[in-house]
Amino acid sequence: MERSLGGNGIETQWQQRLKRERRWAGKELLLELRAPHIFDLAETGDARAAELLSSTARLLLEALSTIALLNNPKLIVLGGGVGSHGALCRRTEQFLQENEFAIPPLRSFFVGNGGPDLRCGLALTGCG
Repeated sequence: MERSLGGNGIETQWQQRLKRERRWAGKELLLELRAPHIFDLAETGDARAAELLSSTARLLLEALSTIALLNNPKLIVLGGGVGSHGALCRRTEQFLQENEFAIPPLRSFFVGNGGPDLRCGLALTGCG
């Protein structure tokens, strides 16, 4: 999951998509964007970033569907700089509404600078 849904994976996909374009020269700063900034860019209407956001949300939903079917949690909490990003959470929630499998509610959790170092990107509560 981390390879596709983690910050480094998202950034790599972003760079690959940009490099496939013929007219990305002169926009080298776009290649250096971190995953949360790519999602921020998606919210401003950038089609490339929005496409990556949607594909990431779909992959996340597929992973969460599998996890939910296996563990039957009452709540799924997404964390970290990527997992707790509002745009990703909202897009995943939209896809969740279209999903045929019952998935428990999603919540995001992020502790900013000065908080504990929480590297866990996913937590399940009330597994039965």
